[in-house]
Amino acid sequence: MMPLPPLSTLNGTGTRLLGLRPQADGSFFATAWDVRAYLPIRPLSRHRLRLEGVETRMSSLGASLLVTATSSLVVLEETPLEVGEVWRTRLLGWVAAPLLVFGPALIVSGAWQWLSEFSVAQGLRDTQLPAASLLGAGLWASVCGMILADRQRKALERLDRARQSQE
Repeated sequence: MMPLPPLSTLNGTGTRLLGLRPQADGSFFATAWDVRAYLPIRPLSRHRLRLEGVETRMSSLGASLLVTATSSLVVLEETPLEVGEVWRTRLLGWVAAPLLVFGPALIVSGAWQWLSEFSVAQGLRDTQLPAASLLGAGLWASVCGMILADRQRKALERLDRARQSQE
């Protein structure tokens, strides 16, 4: 069995787990990827893993509450790379994530000319256009953040349910 490569990134470059797929027994499948600028370059290996020794600590930091969770990954088995999972990870990393990040800027810059002509035709001042653009970009970022946070929350709930059913 090939060991799990060291998982570490510095400024988006290194090795990280992507394509996590939780299983009913509390384990999950994940693929170790070589990443550059947070973009998946090539898959290294795929493993079935289990989190062990999850420890949560809470401490106060001034007026803030700091929560730290530590755990260790246990490799249960090495599995062959799945072509569909590799392409799905590449699609998410190279297309979907950049669109989420740069989408508002692309939309605003591409539509800027049309919006300025439209605003002049409607009698709006030029100073109102940047404010509307910033509001739209902020709304975009907020909605994307809520969607991603909800997906992460649901994935963690599935892992917790699987872990509780195992006990």
